[in-house]
Amino acid sequence: MKRMSLRLWFTAAQRRKLEIFIYMLLLAIGCILGTFCVMKYEDSSMCRFCITYGMTGDTASSLDVFFYSLMRNGCLWFLAFFLGFCAIGQPFLLAVLTIHSFVSGCCLAKLSKELTVSALPLYVLTAVYTITVSFILLLAVREAMRLSCSSFGVYVLETDTLDMGKRLKFYLVRFGVLLFMILAASGIYALCCKALR
Repeated sequence: MKRMSLRLWFTAAQRRKLEIFIYMLLLAIGCILGTFCVMKYEDSSMCRFCITYGMTGDTASSLDVFFYSLMRNGCLWFLAFFLGFCAIGQPFLLAVLTIHSFVSGCCLAKLSKELTVSALPLYVLTAVYTITVSFILLLAVREAMRLSCSSFGVYVLETDTLDMGKRLKFYLVRFGVLLFMILAASGIYALCCKALR
């Protein structure tokens, strides 16, 4: 009897679209929940922690903004990278994406509550930067999820291991590109923050 899988129901293109849809849905849900929590329970310890973790101070220098943004998003990049090697890393990868979007929703909601006309350009910049980083982390989680599922197949279902070396090579290259994208996005964001403050 054949094992039921997505391969029996969807084409490769449909599976890719379904993957992206699920990840975008998780990002949207996390962002909505974060926004709701700040709007309703801003003084709660969880909201205060998320805002403190996700935002730099108004007096931070461009270098501080760069390193803070790089550390925050770099940690998530590293977590996704590490979980990709785990055969049971799939639920934790989904949690990484949801937690990132929740924190982002908290920060954007906090900024919108204090929004003034003069601060509008900085708010738009932060929103664009958040969307950019979310897309980069979405790609990281997608790559990690694929390797994690392959590892699960090898260790648990005892599938063929012939193409794992090739998968690993592409995995390392893609994560290297994604790390460079995070570096570039953080640098551009820090420079633009300095110009707008």
